[in-house]
Amino acid sequence: MEQFFREEANWGGATWGILLLRLWLGTTMFFAGLGKFTSPKDEPWALGFEYWQARAEGLMGAFANTPLPNFMLVPYTYGISIVEIIIGVFLVLGIKTKWTLAFTGLVFISLGIGLRLIENHAGAANIGIYLTVTALALILVRANKLELVK
Repeated sequence: MEQFFREEANWGGATWGILLLRLWLGTTMFFAGLGKFTSPKDEPWALGFEYWQARAEGLMGAFANTPLPNFMLVPYTYGISIVEIIIGVFLVLGIKTKWTLAFTGLVFISLGIGLRLIENHAGAANIGIYLTVTALALILVRANKLELVK
């Protein structure tokens, strides 16, 4: 612990930058995943697996007219929320940050491709912004001093 406080004086802009990006991306991913377990109605934060299943089935319906086969679509639509929650926790806690950020980038690429396939170009452009932020975090990851697991 004493070493942490000694090194704190050496924290530069890049160290603070990666910490802020990690926290922002992590909380964004966590709540994006958690949001898929909430009620789509006016019941704020009513959590349940039935809501998760309904959202996954809704996503499968949205992708019905795309070239994606069902054997790929079913695990993706059900698994993406779990993956988002795990990524969020890993980023906030600083667990294998470089690899978590790289995987986050791949997730954003897959989301962007999916949004293009259903012709949601505005959503895909928004995902492009998240991908850019993730790339910036990867550039700054060397300055990451506050990690739980390196």
